[in-house]
Amino acid sequence: MSKFGIIKSVLQLLLVFTMMISMAACGDEKTADLISAPIQSAMISSSPLPTDLSKPEQSPIENSPKVSEQSPSTIATATESPAPVSTTAAPISSGPASLAPTSAPTPSASEKGILLSITGDDKLGVILESTLVEVEGEVSVITLLQKQTRKEKIQMESSGKGIFAYVKGIANLYEFDRGAKSGWLFKVNGVFSDKGAGSHKVKAGDQVEWLYTLDLGKDIGAKR
Repeated sequence: MSKFGIIKSVLQLLLVFTMMISMAACGDEKTADLISAPIQSAMISSSPLPTDLSKPEQSPIENSPKVSEQSPSTIATATESPAPVSTTAAPISSGPASLAPTSAPTPSASEKGILLSITGDDKLGVILESTLVEVEGEVSVITLLQKQTRKEKIQMESSGKGIFAYVKGIANLYEFDRGAKSGWLFKVNGVFSDKGAGSHKVKAGDQVEWLYTLDLGKDIGAKR
Protein backbone atom coordinates (compact mmCIF):
# COMPACT_ATOMS: atom_id res chain seq x y z
CA MET A 1 0.00 0.00 0.00
CA SER A 2 1.26 3.48 -0.87
CA LYS A 3 1.78 6.23 1.63
CA PHE A 4 -1.20 8.11 0.15
CA GLY A 5 -3.51 5.15 0.76
CA ILE A 6 -2.29 4.80 4.31
CA ILE A 7 -2.94 8.47 5.04
CA LYS A 8 -6.41 8.20 3.51
CA SER A 9 -7.26 5.22 5.69
CA VAL A 10 -6.10 7.03 8.80
CA LEU A 11 -8.23 10.06 7.92
CA GLN A 12 -11.26 7.83 7.35
CA LEU A 13 -10.80 6.24 10.73
CA LEU A 14 -10.56 9.59 12.38
CA LEU A 15 -13.70 10.74 10.59
CA VAL A 16 -15.60 7.62 11.64
CA PHE A 17 -14.48 7.93 15.22
CA THR A 18 -15.52 11.55 15.21
CA MET A 19 -18.96 10.76 13.84
CA MET A 20 -19.42 7.90 16.26
CA ILE A 21 -18.52 10.07 19.16
CA SER A 22 -20.97 12.73 17.97
CA MET A 23 -23.81 10.24 17.46
CA ALA A 24 -23.12 8.56 20.76
CA ALA A 25 -23.46 11.89 22.39
CA CYS A 26 -26.84 12.33 20.65
CA GLY A 27 -28.01 8.78 21.52
CA ASP A 28 -28.07 7.44 17.96
CA GLU A 29 -25.90 4.28 18.31
CA LYS A 30 -27.52 2.38 15.42
CA THR A 31 -26.68 5.01 12.90
CA ALA A 32 -23.10 5.06 14.12
CA ASP A 33 -22.85 1.29 13.68
CA LEU A 34 -24.19 1.49 10.15
CA ILE A 35 -21.66 4.07 9.19
CA SER A 36 -18.63 2.37 10.80
CA ALA A 37 -19.37 -1.16 9.54
CA PRO A 38 -18.49 -0.75 5.84
CA ILE A 39 -15.47 1.34 6.69
CA GLN A 40 -14.09 -1.22 9.16
CA SER A 41 -14.61 -4.08 6.71
CA ALA A 42 -12.75 -2.17 4.04
CA MET A 43 -9.89 -1.50 6.40
CA ILE A 44 -9.72 -5.13 7.52
CA SER A 45 -9.42 -6.33 3.92
CA SER A 46 -6.60 -3.97 3.21
CA SER A 47 -2.96 -4.67 4.05
CA PRO A 48 -1.92 -3.92 7.58
CA LEU A 49 -0.03 -0.77 8.23
CA PRO A 50 3.76 -1.44 8.53
CA THR A 51 5.18 -0.63 11.88
CA ASP A 52 8.34 1.14 10.60
CA LEU A 53 7.85 3.29 7.47
CA SER A 54 11.36 4.75 7.55
CA LYS A 55 13.21 1.47 7.02
CA PRO A 56 13.30 0.12 3.47
CA GLU A 57 12.85 -3.53 2.91
CA GLN A 58 16.15 -5.38 2.76
CA SER A 59 16.76 -8.76 1.27
CA PRO A 60 18.47 -11.18 3.58
CA ILE A 61 22.16 -11.55 2.92
CA GLU A 62 23.38 -15.08 2.76
CA ASN A 63 26.49 -15.77 4.65
CA SER A 64 29.30 -16.51 2.26
CA PRO A 65 30.59 -20.03 2.62
CA LYS A 66 33.74 -20.36 4.60
CA VAL A 67 36.82 -21.38 2.75
CA SER A 68 37.75 -24.76 3.97
CA GLU A 69 41.12 -24.81 5.58
CA GLN A 70 43.40 -27.39 4.18
CA SER A 71 45.77 -29.29 6.33
CA PRO A 72 49.44 -28.55 5.71
CA SER A 73 49.90 -32.22 5.01
CA THR A 74 47.60 -31.99 1.96
CA ILE A 75 49.44 -29.05 0.43
CA ALA A 76 52.81 -29.61 -1.13
CA THR A 77 55.09 -27.07 0.46
CA ALA A 78 57.91 -27.45 -2.00
CA THR A 79 58.68 -29.53 -5.00
CA GLU A 80 61.77 -31.61 -4.98
CA SER A 81 64.55 -29.80 -6.79
CA PRO A 82 66.99 -31.77 -8.92
CA ALA A 83 70.49 -32.17 -7.56
CA PRO A 84 72.66 -29.15 -8.44
CA VAL A 85 74.87 -29.72 -11.43
CA SER A 86 78.40 -28.35 -11.16
CA THR A 87 79.16 -25.93 -13.95
CA THR A 88 82.79 -25.54 -13.06
CA ALA A 89 84.92 -27.20 -15.66
CA ALA A 90 88.15 -28.91 -14.71
CA PRO A 91 91.10 -26.64 -15.43
CA ILE A 92 92.75 -27.46 -18.70
CA SER A 93 96.44 -26.88 -18.88
CA SER A 94 97.32 -24.92 -21.98
CA GLY A 95 101.05 -25.29 -21.53
CA PRO A 96 103.16 -28.29 -22.40
CA ALA A 97 103.20 -31.20 -20.03
CA SER A 98 105.75 -30.71 -17.30
CA LEU A 99 108.58 -33.17 -17.24
CA ALA A 100 110.12 -34.54 -14.10
CA PRO A 101 113.33 -32.70 -13.29
CA THR A 102 116.40 -34.72 -14.05
CA SER A 103 119.60 -34.53 -12.10
CA ALA A 104 122.55 -32.89 -13.78
CA PRO A 105 124.67 -35.51 -15.49
CA THR A 106 128.11 -36.20 -14.09
CA PRO A 107 130.75 -34.57 -16.29
CA SER A 108 132.48 -37.04 -18.52
CA ALA A 109 135.69 -36.73 -20.52
CA SER A 110 135.08 -35.54 -24.05
CA GLU A 111 137.15 -34.73 -27.07
CA LYS A 112 137.55 -31.15 -25.79
CA GLY A 113 138.68 -31.70 -22.18
CA ILE A 114 140.19 -33.71 -19.35
CA LEU A 115 138.50 -34.55 -16.06
CA LEU A 116 140.54 -33.31 -13.08
CA SER A 117 139.90 -33.89 -9.34
CA ILE A 118 141.92 -33.19 -6.14
CA THR A 119 141.47 -34.97 -2.80
CA GLY A 120 143.46 -34.10 0.35
CA ASP A 121 143.87 -35.93 3.63
CA ASP A 122 141.07 -36.92 5.97
CA LYS A 123 140.93 -33.37 7.34
CA LEU A 124 140.70 -31.45 4.05
CA GLY A 125 138.74 -34.04 2.13
CA VAL A 126 137.78 -33.14 -1.46
CA ILE A 127 139.52 -29.96 -2.59
CA LEU A 128 138.28 -29.99 -6.20
CA GLU A 129 135.44 -32.16 -7.45
CA SER A 130 135.73 -33.78 -10.86
CA THR A 131 135.89 -30.86 -13.31
CA LEU A 132 136.18 -30.80 -17.08
CA VAL A 133 139.25 -28.82 -18.18
CA GLU A 134 139.37 -27.90 -21.85
CA VAL A 135 142.75 -28.46 -23.54
CA GLU A 136 144.17 -28.48 -27.02
CA GLY A 137 146.48 -31.31 -27.90
CA GLU A 138 148.64 -32.93 -25.25
CA VAL A 139 149.70 -31.27 -21.98
CA SER A 140 151.68 -32.43 -18.97
CA VAL A 141 149.84 -33.42 -15.80
CA ILE A 142 151.49 -30.59 -13.84
CA THR A 143 150.57 -28.03 -16.53
CA LEU A 144 146.94 -29.17 -16.34
CA LEU A 145 147.02 -28.83 -12.52
CA GLN A 146 148.57 -25.36 -12.62
CA LYS A 147 145.98 -24.13 -15.14
CA GLN A 148 142.93 -25.25 -13.17
CA THR A 149 144.16 -24.34 -9.66
CA ARG A 150 144.90 -20.86 -10.95
CA LYS A 151 141.37 -20.62 -12.37
CA GLU A 152 139.75 -21.98 -9.19
CA LYS A 153 142.04 -19.84 -6.97
CA ILE A 154 143.40 -22.87 -5.13
CA GLN A 155 146.87 -22.53 -3.64
CA MET A 156 149.43 -24.77 -5.43
CA GLU A 157 153.24 -24.93 -5.28
CA SER A 158 155.63 -26.98 -7.41
CA SER A 159 159.37 -27.49 -7.65
CA GLY A 160 161.69 -28.09 -10.63
CA LYS A 161 160.99 -27.54 -14.32
CA GLY A 162 160.07 -29.62 -17.35
CA ILE A 163 160.27 -33.34 -16.84
CA PHE A 164 161.78 -32.77 -13.39
CA ALA A 165 158.87 -30.71 -12.04
CA TYR A 166 156.86 -32.15 -9.17
CA VAL A 167 154.15 -30.93 -6.78
CA LYS A 168 155.12 -29.86 -3.27
CA GLY A 169 151.77 -28.67 -1.91
CA ILE A 170 148.14 -28.05 -2.82
CA ALA A 171 145.67 -25.99 -0.72
CA ASN A 172 148.52 -25.47 1.78
CA LEU A 173 148.82 -29.21 2.37
CA TYR A 174 152.48 -30.05 1.69
CA GLU A 175 154.59 -33.16 1.44
CA PHE A 176 155.83 -34.41 4.81
CA ASP A 177 153.11 -32.45 6.65
CA ARG A 178 151.63 -35.76 7.85
CA GLY A 179 154.87 -37.66 8.27
CA ALA A 180 158.01 -38.70 6.35
CA LYS A 181 155.99 -40.84 3.95
CA SER A 182 153.30 -38.27 3.17
CA GLY A 183 153.00 -36.36 -0.10
CA TRP A 184 151.06 -35.96 -3.41
CA LEU A 185 150.55 -38.69 -6.02
CA PHE A 186 148.39 -38.77 -9.18
CA LYS A 187 146.50 -41.33 -11.25
CA VAL A 188 145.73 -41.21 -14.98
CA ASN A 189 142.62 -43.09 -16.08
CA GLY A 190 142.49 -44.94 -12.75
CA VAL A 191 146.16 -46.03 -12.71
CA PHE A 192 148.95 -44.53 -10.56
CA SER A 193 151.61 -43.17 -12.86
CA ASP A 194 155.26 -44.27 -12.68
CA LYS A 195 156.33 -41.01 -14.33
CA GLY A 196 156.82 -37.54 -13.00
CA ALA A 197 154.05 -34.92 -13.29
CA GLY A 198 156.24 -32.89 -15.64
CA SER A 199 156.85 -35.75 -18.06
CA HIS A 200 153.48 -37.57 -18.14
CA LYS A 201 151.37 -36.26 -21.05
CA VAL A 202 147.58 -36.34 -21.18
CA LYS A 203 145.00 -35.34 -23.78
CA ALA A 204 141.28 -34.74 -24.16
CA GLY A 205 139.26 -37.72 -22.97
CA ASP A 206 141.65 -38.64 -20.14
CA GLN A 207 140.95 -38.47 -16.40
CA VAL A 208 143.50 -37.21 -13.83
CA GLU A 209 143.17 -37.61 -10.03
CA TRP A 210 145.49 -36.01 -7.47
CA LEU A 211 145.54 -37.78 -4.07
CA TYR A 212 147.39 -37.11 -0.80
CA THR A 213 149.08 -40.17 0.75
CA LEU A 214 150.29 -40.77 4.29
CA ASP A 215 152.33 -43.93 3.51
CA LEU A 216 153.95 -43.63 0.09
CA GLY A 217 150.69 -44.55 -1.61
CA LYS A 218 149.94 -47.78 0.24
CA ASP A 219 147.01 -46.19 2.07
CA ILE A 220 145.40 -45.06 -1.20
CA GLY A 221 145.97 -48.21 -3.27
CA ALA A 222 149.29 -47.46 -4.99
CA LYS A 223 151.72 -50.37 -5.45
CA ARG A 224 155.30 -49.38 -4.73
